[in-house]
Amino acid sequence: MTSALYDNLASAGGDVRAQRHRITISGDLGEAGREAFGDFDIEPRGADTVLIGEVDQPRMRSVLNRVRGFGLKVVDLRIQDETPERLANQSRADTGRPTP
Repeated sequence: MTSALYDNLASAGGDVRAQRHRITISGDLGEAGREAFGDFDIEPRGADTVLIGEVDQPRMRSVLNRVRGFGLKVVDLRIQDETPERLANQSRADTGRPTP
């Protein structure tokens, strides 16, 4: 499903350059998973694990294949844009408040 997002962007002439992503995976990676995803910043979040790193379309497919290979499930995938305006807008969207 997530690869379809990138396929649709590419076929529509969308932006598929490398961008910083936050990929939330259900469960713990374990030692082998942490080694396999060593090219990412890894943050435990309760029962989930968040991978943060620069990913382009071809690399995203590889990452998703690695996730599947460990029998894990992606529960959220976001492009991480850390500009203050973007973070403020995202916060409003998450709380349901309208953006001014």
